[in-house]
Amino acid sequence: MPFVATEEQAAILRHAAGRHGRILAGPGTGKSATVLAWLAENHPIRARLLTFTRAATGELVQKLAERQDIVLDQPSTIHAFCISVLLQNGGVGEFPRPFRMADDWETDNIVEPTLARRLKIGRRDTDKLFTELAANWESLNPVENPAVSPAVRARFMGGWQEHRTIMGYALLSELPYALRSALHDHPDLEGIDYAVLVVDEYQDLNACDLDVLRRLAARGCAIVAAGDDDQSIYSFRKAHPQGIRSFLDDYPGAAD
Repeated sequence: MPFVATEEQAAILRHAAGRHGRILAGPGTGKSATVLAWLAENHPIRARLLTFTRAATGELVQKLAERQDIVLDQPSTIHAFCISVLLQNGGVGEFPRPFRMADDWETDNIVEPTLARRLKIGRRDTDKLFTELAANWESLNPVENPAVSPAVRARFMGGWQEHRTIMGYALLSELPYALRSALHDHPDLEGIDYAVLVVDEYQDLNACDLDVLRRLAARGCAIVAAGDDDQSIYSFRKAHPQGIRSFLDDYPGAAD
């Protein structure tokens, strides 16, 4: 069935491809279908579709497969995008080689227990310190948990890098921070030469995710943010709907 745009969707279809833009709309309003129609209107533009959850990414992959008039790189999560850029630029990111992600089960049942035993600190302290570490990456605002003693924290920070090198793992929460650092330190990164990044679920991004996008925009990439500021559910990873609410301030001249 051909895409028949509403008046609001038609305004999105007229959006200039080189301009930042925000699509603020609730679930079921056709954000994804409209974005794909817009990309078809601007074909062949070098664009990438990003979202936060794997479920939403899967939906985008399926919808894109139904469009024979659009040729794009595979949609992915923000974290998968970070991995792809870091791996394409082999020397950036302080990760063990070969690169391997620790999933939630491995982190809970292997990484944390073995690190606690190795450093002779309590498992609860280890859990608190991993949570603290992730929060500091995600918020860009280092805060120390007062329930952990400075001596235990110093032992943890000293032993964690050695432990991850021995066991060969990286943590999911550190990936956007690693790409942010790479964008700061390396002006010649490969794999980021997109004209447009369309970012769905924008309300679920945290301060680090948002700063990565701003740094990509500074290199000439237009950001199109799609989301709903009433649907943010990832506050545990420091996400906040303020990101999509302040988009027009972050990107002066953006369409709304």
